[in-house]
Amino acid sequence: MQDFDKVVHIAHQIAKEYQHENYGTAHLIKAALNKDFALMRLLFSNDIDVYFIEEWANVHLESYPKRSHNHKDITADSDAQTVLVEAEDVKTTLDDNYPDLLSLFIAAITPGVGFSFDQLKSLPVTHTQLSDKFKDSATATSKKSANVDSNSNGDNLDKYATNKLIDAATGKYDFIIGRDKELKQISEILNRKSNHMLLY
Repeated sequence: MQDFDKVVHIAHQIAKEYQHENYGTAHLIKAALNKDFALMRLLFSNDIDVYFIEEWANVHLESYPKRSHNHKDITADSDAQTVLVEAEDVKTTLDDNYPDLLSLFIAAITPGVGFSFDQLKSLPVTHTQLSDKFKDSATATSKKSANVDSNSNGDNLDKYATNKLIDAATGKYDFIIGRDKELKQISEILNRKSNHMLLY
């Protein structure tokens, strides 16, 4: 949640710079695309025109209402509050490996949440494309690892190794006592490897 707080702070600063009464969805998008966050690099690496999206947000910032008093505190408008709530819901559907700001960005470009469908037409990416892409990559990764596991459990592996996970599940394993240093080394080695196979 630390990135969310930073984005809200940056959006607040952008609204102050533009002399806006509140910060809205365009402020959040521009703040989330800050170079300090991983979101910009993630979108860029997936061939999404980040600079166009940033320019699109700037256009919407220009049309945002200006502040009538200087002493009033800058707060989130109703659309920005809705985006922040929606981002929490979107976050539950995405893979945990992606930055939290991806859920904020997807929520911000969801029609009816921060902007209307007509306002979002010109963006180079839709919320469904992003959601599907990062959900699919999570399931594809799990399918790929399942294929690797099924291939690695072939006949050759059974000839030369014993699956200790199956032995442990059935309660057929030897207790090891007094080998703390060796156990620590083994666990460190196993945590570095993607294939947890122990030979003895």
